[in-house]
Amino acid sequence: EKLESAFRSGVLDAALVANDKRSDFIEEYASFDSHELYLPYRQRMIFFNLRKEKFQSQDLRKGITMLINKEQLLKDSGIEGEIINGPICPISWAYCSDIDYIKYDPEGAQKLLEESGYTKNETNGYFETEDGKLLTFTLSYLENEINSVLLNTLADLLAKEGIIMNLEPLAYSQLTQEILATRNFETLIYEIEVTVDPDQYNLWHSLQKEYPNLNLAGYEFSRVDILLEEGRRKTDKEERIEEYRLFQKYIVQDAPAIFLYRPSYIYVVRNSVNGLSFKNIVRLEDIYRDVYSWSFVE
Repeated sequence: EKLESAFRSGVLDAALVANDKRSDFIEEYASFDSHELYLPYRQRMIFFNLRKEKFQSQDLRKGITMLINKEQLLKDSGIEGEIINGPICPISWAYCSDIDYIKYDPEGAQKLLEESGYTKNETNGYFETEDGKLLTFTLSYLENEINSVLLNTLADLLAKEGIIMNLEPLAYSQLTQEILATRNFETLIYEIEVTVDPDQYNLWHSLQKEYPNLNLAGYEFSRVDILLEEGRRKTDKEERIEEYRLFQKYIVQDAPAIFLYRPSYIYVVRNSVNGLSFKNIVRLEDIYRDVYSWSFVE
């Protein structure tokens, strides 16, 4: 809201806004040009907290993931983004395409959830245990407009599939001090930015589970630890490709997180600013790569 207010008052020559229905205000100004940006190394993910007994079941985690229609989620939320299904970006030299990535599959999900002790009650439409306990979990998130729209939409979609997802909106101080610092959550949506190099030691190695490190899921698998260690130690590209191929396979198979999408942004700039280049933008700071050649025409 503050960004929109500053933009409307004319004090900005450029602004970066999320590419969703909240950005409609920029279309009202003919003196600005809009450029759509996909930042491929940013990812929005829902982390399962594997420290919780509920989410120690791989079948349960995969079953929940298979009930999320990501395309429908973005469409219904009015959000532009690129669907993701694994930890490494498809433009990376280490990306592996021949992995059985988890896709929307209600029938397959039902089988997995039955394996983890939940069957669908045909009367009320919800998954539940033999003693009638519904399949439900809480999702913690930073309270802002885009998250509220996205996650309320997700809660509605999951309810139709038979899962109850409770929402826990948090202020920034609550998120950092009460959730991230203590790892006290069931599931958590978080936006991360990985490096151009495929090394993801900080996200998935077991030694990175505690705050302030970023293994938010508390994921722990000795084979993945070794792959991540070898991947960052080796210098031969072909050898690293093999290490990261296996790494991706295990992460997708174990499903410690739900990979949602890469957000899209709009960079709106006053059309009297010349010399900007929007080629090969992979990080936000790349916008300023040619700043020395910019000029401002009165």
